[in-house]
Amino acid sequence: SEEISVATQEGGEQSGVRRKAAGWAVKFLIGMPYDNKGPASNAQGQIASDWEVEMTNELMAEQKEFGDILPLAQRETYRDLGEKTFQMLDHGYHIGAQNILKIDVDMCPMIEKLKELASETDKNNARYTGNYVFNGDEYKSMYREGQPPVPYMSGVAYVFSRALAKIVTVDMRDKAVWWASWGTLSEDTNAGRWYQYAKEAYEGKGEYTFTRKTKSIARNLENPDKGHLRLLRRQ
Repeated sequence: SEEISVATQEGGEQSGVRRKAAGWAVKFLIGMPYDNKGPASNAQGQIASDWEVEMTNELMAEQKEFGDILPLAQRETYRDLGEKTFQMLDHGYHIGAQNILKIDVDMCPMIEKLKELASETDKNNARYTGNYVFNGDEYKSMYREGQPPVPYMSGVAYVFSRALAKIVTVDMRDKAVWWASWGTLSEDTNAGRWYQYAKEAYEGKGEYTFTRKTKSIARNLENPDKGHLRLLRRQ
């Protein structure tokens, strides 16, 4: 069975991940190409822009060649990274992944470290792991007024165990998806709150143990300006 599902935001430098994660479940999460031009309209019969068509055709060609893109039924915009991250966790949980790695396009997973992490995580361990943890109060823009800051892992790479993904995407799905009253557009801080809310709701009830841990699980890529990262930067 698969130990780890590797999912990247926005696609990106696929080749390195493909080589290093051979035999694991690797998906590149990409929504519908969106050029963010022109006013929003409810008029019927609207069609995609030339740029959106071009990008869609390139994505379809790459999907035909590799088959490892997870198409998302949402527009590819930075403000929707939280929704994309939730869909990553939901997908990872439902394919049976024991650990789910979210990683940015300019980072490369450290496979041996991830294997160590997998060996340390049992089925009842709701574990949240990342390269670096912020206290949550470093930047006021990262939390809402009236909401106390909570620690969160740096958004470049972090791992949710299967137990934690199950709590977030199944047991507290409504709270996780409808974040307007407690979260921000920053997916990394929202991920920290998902862990915090899960811990508050389930710790001490006998079913789960909760762990937040820092571990070097990813490093910088040498050539990030390739693949879909290059395409998306054209926006």
